[in-house]
Amino acid sequence: AGLTTFGVAGCDADLIGTYRKWAAEGKLNVRTFCIDGVGVGNSPEQVERALPRIAEIKLFQGDNWVDKIFYGESVYGPLHDPMFDSTSAPKPEQLAQWRRLATEVAKNRLPLHVHAELTHTIDAFLDQIEAINKVYPIKNLRWMLAHFNQSNATQLERMKRLGMYAAVHPWNVINGGIMREIFGDDALDQPPLATIQASGIM
Repeated sequence: AGLTTFGVAGCDADLIGTYRKWAAEGKLNVRTFCIDGVGVGNSPEQVERALPRIAEIKLFQGDNWVDKIFYGESVYGPLHDPMFDSTSAPKPEQLAQWRRLATEVAKNRLPLHVHAELTHTIDAFLDQIEAINKVYPIKNLRWMLAHFNQSNATQLERMKRLGMYAAVHPWNVINGGIMREIFGDDALDQPPLATIQASGIM
């Protein structure tokens, strides 16, 4: 079918060992590129423990078959939209923890692939990223918002100014009728592919 590469949000360590073995034997026929992270849970205490571990992450140490290529897909657990929620309400104290972690990601010049699909979450993350960018510029770090279902033209312009990317896939094709059950006719424009295309964002 022409599929050449998987991007995986959190590669299973045991499976990666198997993939590397197959690659060494010339038996692996698809590339696996992993999104890495430090597994932060839901509390400020866990954030405190995670912060120094971000500096230890080393990406792009693999090969053309198996590699770790992004930090993500979660930054701080409570803020990443569950797949079938219809709205979000990020809390300031949670965003403060998200920003602490994302600041370390920027400080260590890591690319970021972060799950954000609902309008309020996207706006809140962009507020934090704009503040981080004033201290640690993120342009050319390949920071992106993923899924991006309820995005709009204003958010896309903010992202373009920051040099960000949009990671988009055909959510309706993947999830089918459940999207209509939850979002009604709005599901037909999630993500708003024409708006994203017209914006010119990568």
